[in-house]
Amino acid sequence: TYTNRTGEPLAELLLVAEPNRWPGAFRLNDLRWGNDQPVAEHQLRGGELALPLPEPLPPGDSVHLALVFELHVPQQLGPFGCSERGWFTNRLTL
Repeated sequence: TYTNRTGEPLAELLLVAEPNRWPGAFRLNDLRWGNDQPVAEHQLRGGELALPLPEPLPPGDSVHLALVFELHVPQQLGPFGCSERGWFTNRLTL
């Protein structure tokens, strides 16, 4: 659930999907509004997932969203990876 606290109507939601920056790490399998309707014309580019809203979301109103995704964390050193000792990043934002 996302509630618009911006003070302005929103035409789209912009989500952070940082793992998408690594090839093969992130796959979006399904994306639906709370009424079970598919999200049409979404764009996954780099670390951002842009969702055009069916109608502008007024300030104070909420929208429900369901995401089904796969996350494959690579075994590597760096800003996104893991090893036997754990994660190499301090956050995972979706």
